[in-house]
Amino acid sequence: MRTSPPYYKYRSIENWHFLLDIFVNKRLHAAPFASLNDPMEGQSYYVNGKARGDVRSAIASRREQWNICSLTPHVNSSLMWAYYASGHRGIAIGVELERPKKDDIRRPVEYDSHVFVRPEEARHSLDEVATTILFRKQSLWGHEDEFRVLTRRQHVAVKIVEVHFGSLMADADRRLLTELVKLAAPAARVRSVSRRALR
Repeated sequence: MRTSPPYYKYRSIENWHFLLDIFVNKRLHAAPFASLNDPMEGQSYYVNGKARGDVRSAIASRREQWNICSLTPHVNSSLMWAYYASGHRGIAIGVELERPKKDDIRRPVEYDSHVFVRPEEARHSLDEVATTILFRKQSLWGHEDEFRVLTRRQHVAVKIVEVHFGSLMADADRRLLTELVKLAAPAARVRSVSRRALR
């Protein structure tokens, strides 16, 4: 029985240590907030066009307490393959999320051209406001259609259900990874992404 829809993690195969950790330990790394690749991440704290000092402070302090695991429901995104999977030479690992740990928060990211805290949300606790803004990003990131997991832990437990090879992956890498999947996740479906399928 599925505990969640399949989500995908695009990965390079250049760092085998990280790749083996996913397959052997059935988990995905959750990155500290400071390591995220969007410099505007968590920087929006406006209510009715004004920056509230208490909200600003809450976001600054709370965001450092979370680690973030980013996923997407899409496996045929040409941009995602280009950015996160070594220019179509890497893999996309399809996973189901195991039951959440205590305090984990999971939901899709919202995208808007002007990310802000809505007036009705500003009446919530500062913890809730700070968490809410970590699920908002600017519209230019909308192509990622990110599903985000916030956790206090360094890893998120998963079940590997699919493995997709990039359209430009070398044959030798494809054969080696196929054997790895057979050993580590024998029930997972293994596929190669065709260029025609990319969007």
